[in-house]
Amino acid sequence: MLSYATYISGLRRMMRTRLRLLKLLIIDKLFRIKMRITGNFKFYSQLKEFKSQSSSSSFNVNFPFDRNRKMLTDYYDQAGIASGHYFHQDIYVAREIYRNNPTRHHDIGSRVDGFISSLAVFREVEVFDIRQLESSDPNIRFHTLDILDTAAVGKMEQVLSLSCLHTAEHFGLGRYGDPINFDGWLVGLENMSALVASGGIFYFSTPISSQQRIVFNAHRIFNPQFLTTYFLKDFEVLKTAAIRDSGKIDLVVDFQSEAFMSDFNDDYACGIWTLRKR
Repeated sequence: MLSYATYISGLRRMMRTRLRLLKLLIIDKLFRIKMRITGNFKFYSQLKEFKSQSSSSSFNVNFPFDRNRKMLTDYYDQAGIASGHYFHQDIYVAREIYRNNPTRHHDIGSRVDGFISSLAVFREVEVFDIRQLESSDPNIRFHTLDILDTAAVGKMEQVLSLSCLHTAEHFGLGRYGDPINFDGWLVGLENMSALVASGGIFYFSTPISSQQRIVFNAHRIFNPQFLTTYFLKDFEVLKTAAIRDSGKIDLVVDFQSEAFMSDFNDDYACGIWTLRKR
């Protein structure tokens, strides 16, 4: 049974999460109201000016007006998204692979329209995923593989450069058609570790938090110290980085440091490890 202190701690954590979600919902609602009011005013003001200009343009017969389509959110959006897990991890790891320039590089399940496409600009990539993929790009060589299938992985040749980004947190949850396996994260990591040859480099990322937990069937969230302790069994840690809750990347992190971990209170960050197989 849970102790009273553990129960109260869990209850407080749940209340903080609910209050944070409520705050986000209120902020989102207020933004939508602002967007509707100010956006509509700006839209009709610009439309009036645009039609006025069309009447004096010699090309007005070439561009007749169709029905209006209000695009109000773009008034407030930035030029794009240059923050968050995928943006930073894809650039960070692609840059590391570019610098190391391995003869061959292999990947397990990372995002194709981000990290893999970045690599495919300058090199061939052997991509393995439990799902199917149709690609005509000559630099993306795709293979279907369930990384939890230990027998299948055991028949593969060892590799000297392997990546698995924002993927292992899903192993065994059934979200992508994989079989349910509570210890799927462990099976997947053990199989990937076996796949990397001695001296090979393994690039890995996953969601991290001070509170390790499962959000079924979306993902697991790992405590980075817990994962680092696991990795040290087979690997030497070369580099670590973290994309914090703020969306910014922190290049000066040490998941083995008690000082760092004592101040690490992120709820859904992303840890990145660059590892060398012993």
